[in-house]
Amino acid sequence: MEIPALYSPEKVERVFSALAAYADDGRVTGYPYPLLDAHLTTKIGKDAVEQVRQDIIRDMDRLGMTLADYTGIFGDYHDEFDRY
Repeated sequence: MEIPALYSPEKVERVFSALAAYADDGRVTGYPYPLLDAHLTTKIGKDAVEQVRQDIIRDMDRLGMTLADYTGIFGDYHDEFDRY
């Protein structure tokens, strides 16, 4: 996880404490870090999600990776969660 340089140690501690609550949640099998509750309570706008996705794909392409590599690494669990 990359932490923005502008985050204070206190803010980093708050973020990690919030994430830790989900780390042992086994309700969503197969999800790397089961964050279903976070997904359901925290929404990022579709434009921001698409921008991040395109940035990742662009940079993976620069490394010689394919769209199949992207899909294999990330999958799209969010589409699955949207069913809830």
